[in-house]
Amino acid sequence: LQTPAFAGNNSAKNCENGKLIGTFALQARSNSKFVKKDDGKLRATRSSQPSNPSNKGVFELYSLKGMPGASDQTVALRSTRDPNRWWRVKRNDHSVKLDNYQCRSDRTSTTFIGDGHISAIALQSRKNDQWIYVAGNGKLKAASDSIRNDSYFKLVPIGQAPIPDPQPPTPEP
Repeated sequence: LQTPAFAGNNSAKNCENGKLIGTFALQARSNSKFVKKDDGKLRATRSSQPSNPSNKGVFELYSLKGMPGASDQTVALRSTRDPNRWWRVKRNDHSVKLDNYQCRSDRTSTTFIGDGHISAIALQSRKNDQWIYVAGNGKLKAASDSIRNDSYFKLVPIGQAPIPDPQPPTPEP
């Protein structure tokens, strides 16, 4: 985890001022289910893939690279249905929630460290330094000390061109 030097709240920026990477549904690698909100908590229990940005379970992914209080790998996710709702990990609760809360570049409860590439990503909570994984009941938990197989999510583009799989470099003749 790259811990940035935290700037005062006055210099932090709202997460929506970061670079929008895209609009995605997140599919858990471990159970092939899509993430959705259920009673405020995020769970990977949806069998069908959302088809457009106004559907439940579609999120905007922002890069906060270069913003005050954020490292190069800091990201934030928000609902496309309700732009005031951001992914959030609260205090000692390991649940990952979709919460009506202002996301700021230095606010650790609503920002994550992304590991991987655009087609598959693992997320580490900056609030408790724990990796998010999918528990047996489908709930997303920020409670793992290391990246596990059930920590990875496939980013499925919604309302935009598909992401090509990375191609190996072509050897020179």
